[in-house]
Amino acid sequence: MLVASMNPCPCGYLFDPDRICRCNSMQINKYYMKISGPILDRIDIQVEVKPLKPIQVVENKPSEPSSIIRARVSRAREIQQERLLKHGMTLNAMMNTELIKRYCDLDKKIKEILYNAVKYYKLTARSYFKTLKVARTIADLEQRDRIVEEDVLEALSYREVENILYKKTHYSNKQKKNPGIINVI
Repeated sequence: MLVASMNPCPCGYLFDPDRICRCNSMQINKYYMKISGPILDRIDIQVEVKPLKPIQVVENKPSEPSSIIRARVSRAREIQQERLLKHGMTLNAMMNTELIKRYCDLDKKIKEILYNAVKYYKLTARSYFKTLKVARTIADLEQRDRIVEEDVLEALSYREVENILYKKTHYSNKQKKNPGIINVI
């Protein structure tokens, strides 16, 4: 498993709603060009982590207990093992193209959403299949036999960094980025 992080720009404030980015377009483009497309293409989940608001830092809201999350993840892994054991695999991440096509059966509307995402975000075949594997995992976490539209939209939202890099070049703090594929369809 690889976990990596980076700032949104050299100064770190490109998408920050409360701070001004000091970087110019050339600095930002140079910064992003350090990330190899083929490397980024191989990362299954890419998300922007926004800074917490002051109230979020100090409030003590209860969150979902780790034991409940652990149980949900354990059940999803069991589902995957049951599905894939006959193929010598245990996790959706290990599925090849043939198995993805078999276990990620999609209806017409979901195929249209994915087609639009591939076209709009210029997703590679690798990114497309990674999105399907993530959608299959989301469905497993919800204990659904079939992938539904929400699973695919959520999985596409996890390709956020790739979408930012390849669809857009530079944002000023006043520009709003496309919040998701829903706006494209």
